[in-house]
Amino acid sequence: SSSAWDRGTDENYGMMNASVQPDKNWPEERYWDYRIASEGISLMQGAANTSDTEPFFLAVGFHQPHRPWHMPQKYWDLYDNVPVPVTPHSTWPVDAPVVATGDINPAEIGMLPDSTKRYTAKPEGGVPEDAIRENVRGYHASISFLDHQIQRLLDEMERLKLVEDTIIVFCVDHGMN
Repeated sequence: SSSAWDRGTDENYGMMNASVQPDKNWPEERYWDYRIASEGISLMQGAANTSDTEPFFLAVGFHQPHRPWHMPQKYWDLYDNVPVPVTPHSTWPVDAPVVATGDINPAEIGMLPDSTKRYTAKPEGGVPEDAIRENVRGYHASISFLDHQIQRLLDEMERLKLVEDTIIVFCVDHGMN
C-alpha cells in the first residue's frame, strides 16, 4: 500500500464514522476521501510509469456525499448564508418501506461539522426546518469536497498524459458496491 494510505491512524478510521467533525482546523489530508484520492493517484502513477503498455483498470470509491457530513471546514463555509428552501414534506410517507428510511431518527439528525446541536423532532414526527437546512448545507459541502478529490484524480491523469486513452465511468451512491 502507498504512503498516502500508511499515514492514516486508527483515529482517522474512527472519525470517518463519527457524527461530527472533531476539529475545524483539521488539514484536508486527514480526511478519508482525500486519502482515497491520494491512493488512486499513487496507483495511477505506478501503472503509468512502467514499461508495460497493457491497459490497466482503476476503481476509486469515495465515502462522500453521505451522512455523516464529514468534510474540511472550508467546504462547509462555502455554503454559509446560502438560502436553502425547505420542503413542505418533513415526514416519511406513511407507506415508506423500512429499507428507504433505514435507521434515520429525526431526533438525532444533527450530524454536522460544527454541531453541538441536537434537534428535537416535531410532535407530529417531522424533521425541524433548521435541521433540514443544515443537512442540505452539509450535503452541498460534501459534494464540493468530493468534486475537489475527483479533480485531483483528473489533473493527475492529464499530467500523466492518460486522458486520450482513458474511459471514465462515474457512479453515484453505492456504485462501488
